[in-house]
Amino acid sequence: MKYILLAAALGLVPVSAQADGTTYVGGALTYVQPDVGDGFGTVEAYVEYEHSSGLYAGIWLGSLGPDDEPDTIEADLYFGYRTEFGQVSFDAGYTRYYYDDMGDCCGELIISGEVPVGDKVTLGVDLSTDFEGTQYATFNWAVTATDVFEVSGSVTAYNDGGGTEYDFGATASLSDTTAVDLRYYDNDFGDESRVELVLSWDTDLTNL
Repeated sequence: MKYILLAAALGLVPVSAQADGTTYVGGALTYVQPDVGDGFGTVEAYVEYEHSSGLYAGIWLGSLGPDDEPDTIEADLYFGYRTEFGQVSFDAGYTRYYYDDMGDCCGELIISGEVPVGDKVTLGVDLSTDFEGTQYATFNWAVTATDVFEVSGSVTAYNDGGGTEYDFGATASLSDTTAVDLRYYDNDFGDESRVELVLSWDTDLTNL
């Protein structure tokens, strides 16, 4: 299952809202090259409303790759709360996953925290549960190399010996609203590794 790409992987959704609330929109084009097999592309988009209190809700819609067949489309409905405690950013959100063939699949609660270490480094952790026995913890890091270039990665460990997966890559900001990300994904539980190239766009409606 995918999480919200623009919010989670690229971190493009701002933590704070303006005035009483802000509506964000975004999209991404992704090219996936598996270690074995032909590459394929996916497309995704989202819309999210965030109140000045920190409460937010949104919908994400995206196409899927051949490994997910017979499902070809995924839709995620999500809501949560974001805030800051000093330099620490906090996010608690629930996401429900729907598919065109499977239907209502499942959901998960994700609690995230992020803190800067100096001027260039950011460290974070995500804790997740689906309330049905599956939990995982993701430890992530990012280093800001320049004003427009960032190197980042993460390691995710699943409970009950479920294995570990990790990623490493770089993100370049092409403008205030557009970014490109090149990332390598691998794991120790048998799924093939892959490389993903993502071109993403993200803004709030007041800028349109």
